[in-house]
Amino acid sequence: MQFDRAHPVLKAYSWFTRFPLRFFHFGDQGFFIRSDVFREMSGFAPLPFLEDVDFLKRVKKYGKFVTVSAGVKTSARRFVRGGIVRQQLTNVVLVALFELGVAAERLARVYPHVR
Repeated sequence: MQFDRAHPVLKAYSWFTRFPLRFFHFGDQGFFIRSDVFREMSGFAPLPFLEDVDFLKRVKKYGKFVTVSAGVKTSARRFVRGGIVRQQLTNVVLVALFELGVAAERLARVYPHVR
């Protein structure tokens, strides 16, 4: 993942998305998956938020997850507006709560862009 703005913290965050670390694979990233696997797992769950986290968790049951070196450019607007470190910490906390079983619908109520 690459951001559309140059900032050392954003660059570091982008760098970490190259590795299979749980709290760096969500949000504005591209997933490539075989169509038969996508159909078998019923695609994305109808969640208002964190559907990418749910998808990635489920797809790992079908095989190895790998990253490619090609970048997907995304907007840094939300990070810059709310504070880069604050936004990343918010993301990590929300994903952790989701992983612990808090419903995506409940978490969506505290995440500004979902409302």
